[in-house]
Amino acid sequence: MRSIQSNGPDAEFHGPSAEELLSCIADAVISTDEQGKILLFNPAAEKLFGHSAPDVLGTSIHLLIPPRFRETHAHDVASFGSAPSESARAMAGEREVFGLRRDGTEFPAEAVLSRRFFGGQALLTVVVRDMSYRNALDEQRNLIASEMAHRFKNIMAVVNAVISLTARSVSSVEEFRDVLEGRLRSISRTQDALLGPWQDVQLIELLELELAPFRNDAGDRVGLHGPVVTIPPQQAVSMSLVLHELATNAAKYGSLSNSEGSVQLDWTVEHDGDADYLLLDWTETGGPRVALPVRRGFGSDLIERCFGPSSSVIKYNPEGLTAHFRIRL
Repeated sequence: MRSIQSNGPDAEFHGPSAEELLSCIADAVISTDEQGKILLFNPAAEKLFGHSAPDVLGTSIHLLIPPRFRETHAHDVASFGSAPSESARAMAGEREVFGLRRDGTEFPAEAVLSRRFFGGQALLTVVVRDMSYRNALDEQRNLIASEMAHRFKNIMAVVNAVISLTARSVSSVEEFRDVLEGRLRSISRTQDALLGPWQDVQLIELLELELAPFRNDAGDRVGLHGPVVTIPPQQAVSMSLVLHELATNAAKYGSLSNSEGSVQLDWTVEHDGDADYLLLDWTETGGPRVALPVRRGFGSDLIERCFGPSSSVIKYNPEGLTAHFRIRL
């Protein structure tokens, strides 16, 4: 150790040794001679590669390199070692660099190689950093960007369809504005629930978002019963729009238009082959007597577009409207 005299009286500071300094470095540090024999292997290298220093000292650096890269690595190091002066460079300038752990697994790496001369002999030192986490973050960012672009296109397609269908189902500009605002708010609420690029939404959360305005303090105006079900993002927007239409129609003409009516939603999950299907039933009771609609409305067109005519059945029973949906998850 080296000693450094401090400013204080009779105080002396003992600096750390080279070994102690190397143990403090978070990156793997490996030194070899010109033939690739390992001369130094710090604790971070032990942790990264899974080898203990006594096991690797004196062995070839190829122990830490995947076999398919060893020939190229030997050529690169030989070329670097014959340079006329001391130098340092990144090893991943033109190709990917991978390390090989003791258990046989590989990892992407960032490596900087340097050369110094001691007593006329060249010492090659490489500082290695595991890039697995950073590469995973880059991949995640790319996936997020791709997913967000895909989701934006889907949302715009839904918005365009909503605008078109709304325009055909209203009779005035004022009605168009009011109805369209409500439908777009429904889409917005669903997107709030779908925070995150791959985040699914719980069915119960989706139902509560759409039906919250119609629930009462007693809790008997809207009934929700079924198992925990996760709805994929691609289905959630369509479902929210359909639920919004059913709730809006119930509030205007059905069981939610008076103080005695109620809506009950029940659901189960059906396994069919390699797919799961959500079976969702909407049942209105206690409202005004129901009559068949005189014209086909937005809701019917929307349901067919979202789920297909064979996956949805709506019945205008005199005692209350019912709807049954079979939706692939």
